[in-house]
Amino acid sequence: MVNRLILLSIWLGITATIGQIVLLRESLVLFYGNELSIGLMLATWLFWVSFGSILGARMKVSSIKNQSLIQGTNPNSEYQPPQQIQQSNSKNANNTPELQSVKFKSHTYILFLLFLINLALPISLLLFRSLRVLLRVPPEEMLTFTQIISTAFFCQSIFPFSLGLLFSYFCRLVNNAQEIGKIYLYESVGALIGGTVYTFYLVTTTDPFSIWVALFALSVLAFYAFIRQPQELMIEETEQAQNLQSESRFRGNEIVNKPQLTALRSLGILVLCLIAILLSISDIGNKLDTLSVRWRWTNQKLVETRDSVYGNIAVTDIGLQKNIYVDGTLLYSIPNPIDDETFAHFTLLEHPDPFQKKILLLGLGGGSI
Repeated sequence: MVNRLILLSIWLGITATIGQIVLLRESLVLFYGNELSIGLMLATWLFWVSFGSILGARMKVSSIKNQSLIQGTNPNSEYQPPQQIQQSNSKNANNTPELQSVKFKSHTYILFLLFLINLALPISLLLFRSLRVLLRVPPEEMLTFTQIISTAFFCQSIFPFSLGLLFSYFCRLVNNAQEIGKIYLYESVGALIGGTVYTFYLVTTTDPFSIWVALFALSVLAFYAFIRQPQELMIEETEQAQNLQSESRFRGNEIVNKPQLTALRSLGILVLCLIAILLSISDIGNKLDTLSVRWRWTNQKLVETRDSVYGNIAVTDIGLQKNIYVDGTLLYSIPNPIDDETFAHFTLLEHPDPFQKKILLLGLGGGSI
């Protein structure tokens, strides 16, 4: 089971790290990049991840090794008389459908959580960018402390909650503490990959919604790796299903057989592939980013905005004045003749012959200097 969860665990680490960084950068623009907002974002992130992990740990799931109990025998146990085997089969027959549908349930849970995670990230981004419109707070005004706490707690809640739920569920699928450690290792490898790729490439080349589309496509590959089983395991399951159909005397129970499971897996991966293809062809990531980024500037015309390694840079236009913002904070405006003249006069007073020489000013002068 651990081998089948490798790619899913790596994808989980990549998605969690990149998603956390993207949402944190969005909060810096919304909250003007103060340290208090960063601490609140990280604190609420940990709360929702832990809450999801607690619920995931309470999910009922049977491990793969328990599949041998379906026929009422253990391949490693000693010889049992035929009468004892028949009694064991009769005793466990009522549990047969539940045990046979273990894989079906695990596929259903994971597929549902994949959809939840892939939907939660863009919803959280849209909430952060539309919050000033919803609360009617202009770009020049800071949010109140109550608004900052509420935003940090609720706007990103679904995404970390679903991540904690999925990771805890992965740990429930394996058999022992050593395999749980491997799951954690693969998730950490994914986190390292996600942080490195985002810092050195994605942050300056790709918008957050296009990153979301790429993560969705990667989840399709990870889910396909999970449902694709080794050939010998498929043969063993087929033989178990045939034996159960021939030996079971309880006609009232419907057994989930291999063809039904295969059809459900194929349907799930087909739906994921179709959605990923539609998202890529329609370029919906770039369109959503272009539309939602303008919600930050309700009473100004957005000229251009770019993400750098150090923060978000935006240029807005109000009439004849252009404003330069860094992480939502006004850096300077163009033109600004009062400040420019003050700065120039102080510099001229420091020069021994300001009227006969040309003076070049480097740095410290914003805008038209």
